[in-house]
Amino acid sequence: MAGPLVGLRVVEIGDRGEVAGKLLADAGAELIRVEPPSGARSRGTGPFVGDRRDINASLHYAYLNTNKRGVTLDVAQSEVPTSGEGSSPVPTSCSTARGRACLMRWAPAMTRSTTTR
Repeated sequence: MAGPLVGLRVVEIGDRGEVAGKLLADAGAELIRVEPPSGARSRGTGPFVGDRRDINASLHYAYLNTNKRGVTLDVAQSEVPTSGEGSSPVPTSCSTARGRACLMRWAPAMTRSTTTR
């Protein structure tokens, strides 16, 4: 996609950064959305395609995550699935590195959200 941010790589971690990530991706940044194995919270937010509640049918999630690539990352594991293994957008050079550290080397920018409890 063309735009003023072409060439910028961004890693999006957390659920509250989806709008900021969408704006960056829509402006041309290459963005990887990192989700936990259970999926992003927005996958459970309606409306749903055909009114069928399913993690892959959320229109809210689809809208917020256009122009992004995604990866599921279990931070308890020491390795990340890479582009050499299926359709993961993570660079092959990350195959033996710790997940978050490798993604941060790949992308100089990050959107991150945290919650306070």
